[in-house]
Amino acid sequence: MTTTPPRFAVNETDFHDCVRFRSEAQSLWGVDCLQFSSSRHFFTILIMSISSVQLLKKFTQLIHLRLKFFLNWINYMDVALYALSLLVLIDFESDEHDTDIRQVWQWECGAFAVLLSWFSLLLYIRRSKWLGIFVFMVGEVGVTFLRFAAIFVLFLLAFSLSFYVLLQNQIAFNTPAWACVQTFTMMLGELNYSDIFLSHFTSSIYSKIVQYQEATVFVFIVFCIVMNLLLTNLLVGLAVDDISAVHRQASLRRIALEVEGILDINYAAPAFLRRRWMVRDRMVMPSNKNEESHYFWSWFNREENLKPKVINEALTRDESDLEKMSSEIKDLKMDLNKIMCTLSNLSKGKIAATN
Repeated sequence: MTTTPPRFAVNETDFHDCVRFRSEAQSLWGVDCLQFSSSRHFFTILIMSISSVQLLKKFTQLIHLRLKFFLNWINYMDVALYALSLLVLIDFESDEHDTDIRQVWQWECGAFAVLLSWFSLLLYIRRSKWLGIFVFMVGEVGVTFLRFAAIFVLFLLAFSLSFYVLLQNQIAFNTPAWACVQTFTMMLGELNYSDIFLSHFTSSIYSKIVQYQEATVFVFIVFCIVMNLLLTNLLVGLAVDDISAVHRQASLRRIALEVEGILDINYAAPAFLRRRWMVRDRMVMPSNKNEESHYFWSWFNREENLKPKVINEALTRDESDLEKMSSEIKDLKMDLNKIMCTLSNLSKGKIAATN
């Protein structure tokens, strides 16, 4: 998609004999006929094969997981990615095979496929030990924003419709939809104060004049206070709180994700393969004397958590201060129970003696 010109840059009159570009696009793509390398078809077939195999794998998971397949939102994203990739690469017209110029709707599908491909890469990165925590942070902040989105949308609609009523003669606010987009960008810091609110001092063009100056300035000041100061700082505070919670649970979340991935792969396989290849138990000898003699093999096929040294340290490790304190508390409770039993026996004996 990044090395192929879009259809709007192509001169349609010279499209059949030679792929030439419009004069506006010649600074980017050149003035000569567009030449495509033969390797482009190889990579096209390769990507189509990979996408087809991945779709077949998803179909197999659907057969085995059934309803659980639809409960995982990642499956929707993967299926959309592979389906869009196929739609972009399939030649629906005869001239597409020779020129590789895609249709308008194919080009839009390609843009969404590129976006989903990088999101898919982020989902794989979150299994990483060092980078996964940052992906979790983005996810937690995104969930918090979705919870807050209802309040945010109300404020956005309120100010965008007010700006539309007051500034609909300007291009940025000439429709309610574009007014919402412009108001959202103004919230992010791109206020364009001089271009929007002071342009009537330097120009008498109809699309530059501010018709209702006092009301517009008042709404703009309220917008800066509510959206840029209050809501933005509120979102930052919520994000910081979520990030601190992710830091405390990062290792547990990563381990849970690894276990979940292993279980998904395990139960996605057919039952006869699970019965044949699943390892149900494994014996590990902590006092292995042959580790030093097979150092190269142990390094090549090592498992850090199953080394004899690690196992011995786990079996003979010293108690931490917290564990020592908890054991002392248990001993004190046992001694206290013994004293209470002794006192109760003495009191019963004294009562019997008096009788």
